[in-house]
Amino acid sequence: MCLVAFRLYFYASAEPSMDSFYHVRMAELGWNYFSAKQLPAMTMSYWTNSFSNKELLFHLLLSIQRLFTTDSFPFHSSSLFFDFLALSSFFWVGKIYKVKNIWIFTLLFVLIEPVFLNRFLMLRPHILSLTLFLVSCGIFHGIDSWKKLWRSLAISFVFSWSYSNPHFILLPAVVYGAFLFFRNKLTACLLPVSCILGIVLGFLIHPQFPNTFINWKIQCIDVIVAMFNQNLGIRVGDELFSKGFGNYLKVPVLTLVNAACCGLMYYLYKQKINRKQFVKLLPLFSLSILLMILMYLSLRFVEYACPVTVLCTGAILTLLRNPIKLSHKMKILSVIAVLLILTGFGIYNSVKFNKIDDKTKFKPLTRLSKWFQTVNLPQGTIIGNVNWSDFPALFYSAPQYRYLYGMDPMFGYAYAPEKIKQLEQFRMGRLRLSPEKLKELTGTPLIYVAPANWMLARDMSKAGYKIIYQGKDGWIFILR
Repeated sequence: MCLVAFRLYFYASAEPSMDSFYHVRMAELGWNYFSAKQLPAMTMSYWTNSFSNKELLFHLLLSIQRLFTTDSFPFHSSSLFFDFLALSSFFWVGKIYKVKNIWIFTLLFVLIEPVFLNRFLMLRPHILSLTLFLVSCGIFHGIDSWKKLWRSLAISFVFSWSYSNPHFILLPAVVYGAFLFFRNKLTACLLPVSCILGIVLGFLIHPQFPNTFINWKIQCIDVIVAMFNQNLGIRVGDELFSKGFGNYLKVPVLTLVNAACCGLMYYLYKQKINRKQFVKLLPLFSLSILLMILMYLSLRFVEYACPVTVLCTGAILTLLRNPIKLSHKMKILSVIAVLLILTGFGIYNSVKFNKIDDKTKFKPLTRLSKWFQTVNLPQGTIIGNVNWSDFPALFYSAPQYRYLYGMDPMFGYAYAPEKIKQLEQFRMGRLRLSPEKLKELTGTPLIYVAPANWMLARDMSKAGYKIIYQGKDGWIFILR
């Protein structure tokens, strides 16, 4: 109910992520479209001729879910469907760790940080990734023999079909394997190996093989190189640029809770309370610390650090509480205190959400789509989106047309590096191009500029580019 309230109130007429449009349209186009080896919707992307759906299972589940929903936009039911899967996995792992009152911590992990909650409400594959990440923690916790390694292989296979960074599953695999090493060296060493094998098998047994390997290389290696190589002349997604100690200030409650976990674990160690359960908890605790450290490199690790830290907190408090017997009065006071804390977190999130900029709330380009119909623009016409991040809204609003590139500039760069570099420089105002040169570069006389790039639209207008459409959805320029 809490998630429903936040989704319906703060995103009553918008989506918190632009990428949602791409995912919904892919799902609605069906299996034959999103499992094909080519993507005709793009003309200047590696996906044009070598498409690999990096979130194949996500789109399959979404396409099935969309069959049973009546909402068109916003995509509330679809978003909440994947949130429910994540909550269920959290609850399941909590039961494996015997966390008492797991429902409290299920609420807490959703409400603990507005940054996390906002991303949790997005209809994006990282929610399915989080679900599988938590499931893997439950699976790895129960592996104590090489005979059970089929479980890690299976979850890794599923992960490779679900998310663009399937190697993330190696984080819990290595951590759990390290602690298993003291009890079963062979199984400990084979645990991460089985995960790698599962990922590779997922790439091999895939309708878009061998494009799966190329896609992974571009998404997971080339993008990282681009982050540190400014000479490429392109800029990857903004959400990857947030790094440093400032990230911890953006999630102060989570940071404090993680620090408290460290203190409580030290107390349990010194007091030798429930030593057997304490040892079993060490992998989960170590994973929470590792994820918090990685958050220094990218704030996106909060997607994993938040639920793992809260889950670890619940397990620690369960160990602390076991030797303590509360009176009936204290139990009532404890319940009241918990409800007050959860209410406080709800208010904390509401205040933060009220400050969300409308620029981060996205809507489909319905006006532009109607204009396309009014002027009878032929199906298959190429519309040049100079900004790769505009592709999802265009693709959702007018799927009958073709666009240049999208989802990540590296897919464009891998296809035509010099052209994409010039296009990116033009978009950022660092390169001037005549209408003739831009037409030659993009292969189309129609150029779309979004409202967020109003300065580019202004400069193009001053340079003699002819506007044939102008509205709240942006501009269409025609190159003659």
